[in-house]
Parts: sequence; structure tokens; C-alpha cells
Amino acid sequence: MPFNEFTISSLLSRYLWLANPSTFNDPFDCNKNLIINHPDNFEQTKGKKNSHENIGIISFTEKLNNPLMWAHYTNNYNGIVLEFDATNFHQNDTEQFSEYKLRKVIYPEYIAPLQTGFEFAEDIMFSSKIKNWEYEEEWRIIGRLKNAEYRYLNFNPRSLKNIYIGYNLFENNSTAFNILSQIQYLNYPEVKIYYVYPNPDKFGSLVFKKINFD
Repeated sequence: MPFNEFTISSLLSRYLWLANPSTFNDPFDCNKNLIINHPDNFEQTKGKKNSHENIGIISFTEKLNNPLMWAHYTNNYNGIVLEFDATNFHQNDTEQFSEYKLRKVIYPEYIAPLQTGFEFAEDIMFSSKIKNWEYEEEWRIIGRLKNAEYRYLNFNPRSLKNIYIGYNLFENNSTAFNILSQIQYLNYPEVKIYYVYPNPDKFGSLVFKKINFD
């Protein structure tokens, strides 16, 4: 995630943002054209076909050491990565969601359009991406929101295991590092912070160096 005021707010208030798929960087992601005669397609002849007002999605990855992911999603190592324990992440809030799922994203060569009445049609729509994206190795929290305006998912602070800081943020923004270290000290005392940089001895790999505050 990039480092900005939203990231600071997220860590201070212990929440992640449940995004509408229309904000994603892939227009085919969660696209309603994947379902034949999707009800919204009759009303939505123009605009984004992956806008779902009552759906919130949080994306995670299995792989921490993928340089391409660091380049794309931390603004070229100017951001951070949060590592969570999935078994202790969140208690399903029935007041916030009418439905809540954790799904592994699949990356098939081809997906044939699905019939509206097919039991798992929406599951597939929300958890499938074209094969070009398989390097992301993504998992998703998919929530059907009772209130589309409220998109904050509070996480258990004990589920946060580590914070990883990209080398450009670490080296070029001492204020950001000071803010993160103070948040860690006050809110997540058991969490470790790592500095991530290209391995000078092995081309294409990353080094994760633990920062000691003692």
C-alpha cells in the first residue's frame, strides 16, 4: 500500500478499506458481462461494468517477495506492506454484512459467460481474473454491505504480524519512518518492522532486514 494520510489513518484506527471493484486497475475484474443477463446490465448501458455499490473487497497476496508486486502496489518501494494472520483477522460482523467470504482468486485461461441462475455465478465473478494477473497470487475478502457508504473493516490488532517498509520510503522519508515506528510502538508493540531492498548479491531478489529499536 502507498504511504499517505489514508495509510496512517488505517493503522491508527485499525481498519482496512472495502473497495468498490470499480476502483480496481483491471476493467475485467468483477465485470458483470461475465454473467448472462445480469440484472444491472439492462439498467447500466454506459459506464463501468464492474461497479457494485453494495460490494466491498479487500485484496491480499500470498507472496511477500515478488518485486513486481512491490513496484506496482507500493509506488515503487515508497510504501509499506502489512502481513496478517488470517486465522485471527476479523470477527464477521452481522451488523455490517449480509454476506462475508474469504476467497482465493483463480486465473483461468478462459471463462465462459455464466447463466444468471447458476449457484456460484457471483462467486466466480468476484474471485476470477484473466490469466495475465496470476503473478499476484491474490486472496480476497468479499463483503456484501448493508450500508454501501460504510466501507471500513476493523481488524484485530493482534492479527497484524509484521510491517515491511520499501527502501525508497525508508531512505527518502525519515518523517514517514518516524510515524510508522511510533504507531508500531503505541498500537502494535508485538509487531516487527522490516526494511525491504534489492539484494545486491542476487539479481532479482529482495532482502528483508529486521529493524531493531533497542
